[in-house]
Amino acid sequence: MVKICKVLLNNEAVTVVKYDDVDVQLPSIHKNCSEIAVEHDNGTYWAVDENEKKTAKEKKATSDEK
Repeated sequence: MVKICKVLLNNEAVTVVKYDDVDVQLPSIHKNCSEIAVEHDNGTYWAVDENEKKTAKEKKATSDEK
């Protein structure tokens, strides 16, 4: 599931975001921003850009129709 998460820490090494009630450490996103889109699946978290977020929603709707 993709959510927009608040960035708590962002430096050259890591990015830490708040995903629901969990603080998640990701590799650095190399951008200066206050929120990013993060996807979670089976205990794995990763940053996605806004275009991927829209694509993920479209794919889910297509796969549900089958």
